[in-house]
Amino acid sequence: AAAKAAFATLESRMTALTTRKHAKNKKTETQTGRGTFDTELMIACSDAISRVVEMENMKKRAARAHAENTKLATQAVNHAMGLKKKSGKSVEKARPYFTAKAQVETACEAADQAVTELEGKVGAGKARYMRALDGLSTISEEIHEKRQRMKEEVRLQA
Repeated sequence: AAAKAAFATLESRMTALTTRKHAKNKKTETQTGRGTFDTELMIACSDAISRVVEMENMKKRAARAHAENTKLATQAVNHAMGLKKKSGKSVEKARPYFTAKAQVETACEAADQAVTELEGKVGAGKARYMRALDGLSTISEEIHEKRQRMKEEVRLQA
């Protein structure tokens, strides 16, 4: 929008200059026909023509710059769309891997939890086993003491 406004302003200035140029040329023609020549008018016309040529050159440069910027912007948009499309394909190709990875990680977490639970049960079983061994050891000692007493009694009776 700003470029269009600048272009319109430039175009209106050029039109105004052209109109002035024609008016001065007409005046010069009239004066030339009478045999008079206005130097100041000719200098003003020359300056006006120079400014018009300069404006036309500026307009051409602006048009080239605009075309180049438009071309670069279009290329950038196309490149971005290509990258988006390419990355979308890569993501789709990688999706099964991430799905499988998530499933395996969930299974591993469940297995780790089961192992932890079983380790707790093994620890409790070992503790019960140790208590049972202590109980057997106590019973064994009692039996051994009882046999010792019986032997002692038999020996004393004999």
